Amino acid sequence: MSQFEDLPSNSSSHSVFVDYNPYPQPEGVASLLPLLPHLQVRPISAVLYHCVPTFRMAERRISDDMFYYFVDGGGEIGIDGRVHKVGAGDCALFPRGHPHWAATDPSHPFQVVALHLDAELHASLSLFQVVHFPDVMAIGTASPLAALFLEVCREYALRPAAWEITFHAHVVELVLGLIREFDPKPLDAMPTARLLEMRRLLPALDAMRADLAHPPAIVDLAGRCGLSPAQFRRVFQRALGSPPVVYLRRLRMEEASRLLRHTDATLEVIAVKVGYADPSFFSHSFSRYAGLSPGRYRHAPLL
Repeated sequence: MSQFEDLPSNSSSHSVFVDYNPYPQPEGVASLLPLLPHLQVRPISAVLYHCVPTFRMAERRISDDMFYYFVDGGGEIGIDGRVHKVGAGDCALFPRGHPHWAATDPSHPFQVVALHLDAELHASLSLFQVVHFPDVMAIGTASPLAALFLEVCREYALRPAAWEITFHAHVVELVLGLIREFDPKPLDAMPTARLLEMRRLLPALDAMRADLAHPPAIVDLAGRCGLSPAQFRRVFQRALGSPPVVYLRRLRMEEASRLLRHTDATLEVIAVKVGYADPSFFSHSFSRYAGLSPGRYRHAPLL
């Protein structure tokens, strides 16, 4: 039973207005409803950039998720080798860990909102690991979502009283609005079965994330999930799309990215925290993953 009251009925003293513009009725949202109560959104930053004609973002990977909303101008973006032309009103999605780049049109440089966030269905599962959004979404320049992108930048820049609360609320509204508008689908043809497999793996995922320097062995991770090592590897590959060792490497790089961005820890300390005894090997591995050396990544703009 819903906790909310029903809409009031008309009476002799008033009528209830209901002639609103309808919301989209996407088919995929119904299959996502069991997931959405577990959704946690943590905004990180929202900045409106006016780019110069020579702007080009070199290919990179980041440890959070980013929406890239084009307010004006145009150019190209690339995600996982797919290239798209973009213009005013388009919104690109760069999921964490995926290689991406962007370049402006020199004759009409873009103005772009870079919104960084963590959107997770569980501490170890990104929303975009489970749900497929389009690379580029045409939301237009006059929609409520376009206005929200500009408002989150205003909140983040001016930081009025209680701005953290409204900033968070607006970003959640943006994520849910994009789900409603663009009807993302679960990544698997049988989302319920895949979700059950993901849930079964959560004890192992939590254990891997809890101690990236000394993660449990496969036999222990499998036991936490009630599986044999062979079953664990098969279920892991099917549910998350990569073997456990590859997934662990990505977790390590994501945590290293976070530590580089948000702490003053030295390269040596970060390397040890994420399981690399040799800082030089860590630096080489991070550069291959992120497209930038750890030092350049630490000081690079979030754009």
